[in-house]
Amino acid sequence: MDKNKFVVRRSEEAEPTPVSKTGFQAKVREVKGSILAPVNAGLKMTLVACSQSGSYSSPLYDAMVKRYPKIKEDYRGLFINQNLKIGAVYTTAVNSEVWILQAVCMDKEGVLDETALKACVKKAVSSACYEGASLHLSELLFNDVPELKEALTAEAIKSGVNIYLYVEPTK
Repeated sequence: MDKNKFVVRRSEEAEPTPVSKTGFQAKVREVKGSILAPVNAGLKMTLVACSQSGSYSSPLYDAMVKRYPKIKEDYRGLFINQNLKIGAVYTTAVNSEVWILQAVCMDKEGVLDETALKACVKKAVSSACYEGASLHLSELLFNDVPELKEALTAEAIKSGVNIYLYVEPTK
């Protein structure tokens, strides 16, 4: 593996992170690489946004589905069984170290629901905190849901969860 494939560095614009209520100092790291190959040891939780429609499409979600087809199967299964609730976060373990969190923060028409977004953020951070995982987020996610970055970063730092922000390579 090429040693220079992934470059992990602390973001220059990030302010020093305060100590969380858990007593740990959370870190926000910027990674130049694809979220499809997450860095770091331990459990990695990757967050993707989706809608309540049962057929969601975005550049990030489509790339994740191509790499991990199981997440689409789970998403469709929840929709068919009418268990796809707005504001919920559904977890799919694609392997022992990578879990995909599907945050249903958009309604059936694909319109962002602010209340659902806040609920999804709290549930995703709570899950990562409980499992001792780090959260991995792509810049493509913030293109889909721009409001998510600030809310998620603040909540994760408050809870002591490390965040990896991926700057996807351009083709």
